[in-house]
Amino acid sequence: MGDAADDIKLVTAEPIASPKTDNAGHFDPSHSASPNRLDSEKHHDYFNSFLDKAPLALAIWRASEAKALERVQVVPPVLDLGCGFGEFAGVFFDATVDIGVDPSQVDLSRAEAAGKHALLIRGDARALPLPDASVSTVLSNSVLEHISGPERVLAEAFRVLRPHGVFAFTVVTSHMSDEMLLPRAFNRIHVKRLAHLYATTYHRLFSHVSLHSKDAWVQMTHDAGFELVAVDNILTRKALLAFELLLVTAVPSQVARTLAGRRLNLVPRPVRQAALRPFRRLLEGNRDRLTNVLVVARKP
Repeated sequence: MGDAADDIKLVTAEPIASPKTDNAGHFDPSHSASPNRLDSEKHHDYFNSFLDKAPLALAIWRASEAKALERVQVVPPVLDLGCGFGEFAGVFFDATVDIGVDPSQVDLSRAEAAGKHALLIRGDARALPLPDASVSTVLSNSVLEHISGPERVLAEAFRVLRPHGVFAFTVVTSHMSDEMLLPRAFNRIHVKRLAHLYATTYHRLFSHVSLHSKDAWVQMTHDAGFELVAVDNILTRKALLAFELLLVTAVPSQVARTLAGRRLNLVPRPVRQAALRPFRRLLEGNRDRLTNVLVVARKP
């Protein structure tokens, strides 16, 4: 596993230029334009960007993921697997992403309005509506834990990737059940039933249906035929603690996102901006929490 990383360079992510489509509007993988490198002077403040779009708890989580994914080399054509309504792509990429796939037509309509993807396709990640060897990079952000049978997603990512193509995904792990504040507290006082109830309720609310350990995700990736390039933890201890404590403040935003298709940010912008300095520090330090991991793999 360690040797595979020697010939794969992790660099700052690059923006993706728009691909061309045929007369029927289908993606033509042979005509994807070359990407332009991000301005070297522009090292994104992801936390600031997400704070304008999402509640504080989610901004901490998403900014941590973006910071981890930033080091992955992104080569077009690019598939944004589980693109949702385009919130993450809208912050992470500077230019248009080649393809976005998601099962929700409602979210795809919102993503289309956001204008971040050149082509949006409704489809199941376990049976991608794309030809073999048609993309060079597959990115998936906090998606696999929401899909039953994630090994089929890995197999599909392998199929649609060109030789030497890269699949990079972030995923919540089963370790979160033990690493969150309240489960740890309950376990410490030997009230394991409450710890289990809290963790189960949390995962149910967030629709986490595939929870596996970090090692299990690595093994599944390897079993799908990939060579492992890098496996990194994403969250610092302080970031996880802040995320959990602030979750309750994100409830109104999530309800609004479900009902109206957009997040409700109840905190005025000046107050949000005042939070930048202290909360940005939560993203710094040793990423020692196993709750959310980045896996970068290559198709031989």
